[in-house]
Amino acid sequence: MIIPIDEQVPDLSSLKPNLVRMALRRLFQSAGPTDHTTYALSMNTIRLGDLCVDEYQNARAAILDWHSKRTNSGLSYVARASGHFEACIWAIERMLRHVKVLRSALFVPPAIKQLLPKSLLLLRGDQEKMLIDIRDAVTHFEGLLLQGEIPEGSSLAVVANGGNLEIGDLRVSIKRLADWIRELHGCAERLADYGGDASPVV
Repeated sequence: MIIPIDEQVPDLSSLKPNLVRMALRRLFQSAGPTDHTTYALSMNTIRLGDLCVDEYQNARAAILDWHSKRTNSGLSYVARASGHFEACIWAIERMLRHVKVLRSALFVPPAIKQLLPKSLLLLRGDQEKMLIDIRDAVTHFEGLLLQGEIPEGSSLAVVANGGNLEIGDLRVSIKRLADWIRELHGCAERLADYGGDASPVV
């Protein structure tokens, strides 16, 4: 059974940006954490969440463009998608590190920690390792290339292939990537809605 390409690469256009909303709430309503470090961590977490979605959607657009236009080899579309997916993976990993610090740091109010559940997919099983392995593979192959030691036939970038992202012998489904982003976007959304340390969590 052939799965339609728009199902292999789920549409995340319903995930709206949160950074500007939080900044405006801070400016006009004094919303958000009172502690500066916690506020900065929250803002950067939200910024990276927006970046995850943007890069994913740009990669998805490149894939859909190629499937709809089918011009020449499609190499330009593949290259576009590859670059955006790599940036997306880096943003996801960076955002996850922010989430983990917000969950664990002693200076972060408990009310904010409650917004970032430990049940996140990336905090379960080997899913974080899967993400980091792909990120590290990009760095590894690039390092070999810069040292002039890249073996012939080696991967040079993350490539979308049949609903998966692949580099070397590593593979993760694009649907799983989309699930990670949805959950992280939910974290960013809750942080952006946080009224302040004295406000009840809704």
